[in-house]
Amino acid sequence: MIRFTLFLGLLLILASCGGSRATQTGHTATDAKKKYDESFDPRTLNDDDIVIARTVNASGDKTETAEKKENTAENTSFREVNGFRVQIFVTKDFERATLVREEAREMFKDAGYATYLVFESNMYKVRIGDAQTREDAEKIREQARDHNYREAFIVRSKIRVPATP
Repeated sequence: MIRFTLFLGLLLILASCGGSRATQTGHTATDAKKKYDESFDPRTLNDDDIVIARTVNASGDKTETAEKKENTAENTSFREVNGFRVQIFVTKDFERATLVREEAREMFKDAGYATYLVFESNMYKVRIGDAQTREDAEKIREQARDHNYREAFIVRSKIRVPATP
């Protein structure tokens, strides 16, 4: 009896391993091609191309947004040189970085320091000042620390200086 049950179980397992037959529904590959109209060419559209302008530093991976200038002639009277800035804040949140930048702009506008929002390595960094020497940058850092930016530190950066005629 055990042999018969074992034989019946083995036969049932082997029978279930068989594949099913392929069925044809009557559709062919040409029927599928008739469903779709592939004659559309998007290059023939006369739509406007969207161009997003960016300012990229010499290193290529940094995008820097300087504070808005009202006069375009004022923008052309500056040149970029190697110098120092003071970084006062860093975050991954763009909105928080923008708020801190606006606060810093109000705090340091009497001192004449420009504020910058730099996106670098997936972080938004708020920086102030354009110092040509390390000593000038240390003075800016001390003023930032006096305004409760305790973790302010000096970074090397391209700075904007007035162009000499």
